[in-house]
Amino acid sequence: MGILRKLWWGQYSLGVAFWGFYVGGLILSVAIFYIVIQHGLGPTASAGVIVVSLAYRFIASVGVWNSAAPRLKSAIWMDRIPGYLARFVVFIYAAKIIWGLMNGDALNLMNLITQ
Repeated sequence: MGILRKLWWGQYSLGVAFWGFYVGGLILSVAIFYIVIQHGLGPTASAGVIVVSLAYRFIASVGVWNSAAPRLKSAIWMDRIPGYLARFVVFIYAAKIIWGLMNGDALNLMNLITQ
């Protein structure tokens, strides 16, 4: 649990938080979900993977957001760009998730789980 707590508080560098935890974690969670679906482990396992995946993505998003903070305080404006870009990606991804859930993705996901 210490790793996730450290991530949450932005105690990793922006590169580690973004590429390792955010992008790598997203790829890993999608891969695990499709493995569960392909092996037909049932709706309970699929729903469990989704809940854990969404919780992890939320923690990783907050971690990237907080890890970007030191970059945004830099006196050199070019050092701020990675921080702004990371926060922009987190914002766009969160908006995409919320927009999708409001417009039918939740129903599509439930149909995929129960198949």
